[in-house]
Amino acid sequence: MIPALPVIPALPVIPALPGLGAPTPAPPPPVSAARVVMYGAEWCGACRHLKADLRARGVPFTEVDVDRDGAAFERAVATSGKARALPLTEIDRDLRVTWIQGADADGVERAYRGR
Repeated sequence: MIPALPVIPALPVIPALPGLGAPTPAPPPPVSAARVVMYGAEWCGACRHLKADLRARGVPFTEVDVDRDGAAFERAVATSGKARALPLTEIDRDLRVTWIQGADADGVERAYRGR
């Protein structure tokens, strides 16, 4: 038979004193809710130009190659109401979608940053 262990009374809870303990971490910086999708093609000079400008400006984007995913481009054209011309860029920021056609890096950046 195993002998019973003695009962040890619980220690009282001592409230934390202000300024003691681990420091409260700073909140993370705000993250942009914007999403940028550029529809383009490898052979498109304006598309290459826009990609380089967006990278230089620090605007993150996803690229959809219309030669590989033509159906996605057709859906984008139908949704945007724009002509079937490249590049076509979709900026979705805070549930507001802006479409920019052509290599307008200024327009894309303004929509991305919410200006």
